Amino acid sequence: MVERAEEWRLLDLSHADPYLNMAVEEAILRAVGAGLAPPTLRLWQNDNAVVIGYFQDAAVEADLEACRELGTAVVRRISGGGAVYHDAGNLNYALFVPASDPRVPREVLASYDYLCRGVIEALALLGLRAALVPVNDIVVDGRKVSGTAQARRHGGILHHGTLLLSLDIARMARVLRVTHEHLEKKGVASVTERVATLGQLGRPCSVEEAKAALVAGYSTALGVRFRPGVMSEPELELAQRLYDQKYRLPEWNLAAPQMRSEDKGHLA
Repeated sequence: MVERAEEWRLLDLSHADPYLNMAVEEAILRAVGAGLAPPTLRLWQNDNAVVIGYFQDAAVEADLEACRELGTAVVRRISGGGAVYHDAGNLNYALFVPASDPRVPREVLASYDYLCRGVIEALALLGLRAALVPVNDIVVDGRKVSGTAQARRHGGILHHGTLLLSLDIARMARVLRVTHEHLEKKGVASVTERVATLGQLGRPCSVEEAKAALVAGYSTALGVRFRPGVMSEPELELAQRLYDQKYRLPEWNLAAPQMRSEDKGHLA
């Protein structure tokens, strides 16, 4: 008798409000970590937003004047790592797994290797040979096509990242502040040399095609099958509360790390 693959929830869920998208990420993490929701893969998009890491200073990582001029939102996420730019040419993916899942290595580098395999499989399905460059970059022909980050809290693991399909790289270069030291460490002179879209690499790809490849890639890499689902009412209520009390507030998104505390006026 053939054993059926474990079933995970698939959420194809985006909101026009980038701050609400971040609240949804944390709400799902909390629900999965508490055993109130199954392991989940979410596919989603933001339009014209800079997303900064949990420990970053918005004024250091983003050109706030350029962001205001271009209508670019500046949003803080719950995970660490560096700032990224999102627009309609960028597809985001997020895995939510209980921290107790024995398949996910406890060691951080090993966990990135394991949880990035689905993206590498997806790119292979699209005809591109990709590799993970530790800690958290997925590259094709030496250029970054996906960056990833993790958060481990509330009893769960959130592993999420971006896939560059047809991103406006010129706008990205305007709204992000990337230090010369960071670029030198990566062996390039500018951010436009460091990153590439799938289109620039000769493999134009629609959002729907990329979604299908990511679902198939993660199904193969993790040995699971995905069933389309929806957020539960408790998850939706928590996402709204997180949005109202945390993610839409300037003091969460823009305050320097030493001036910001989740415990002051935010849900912890």
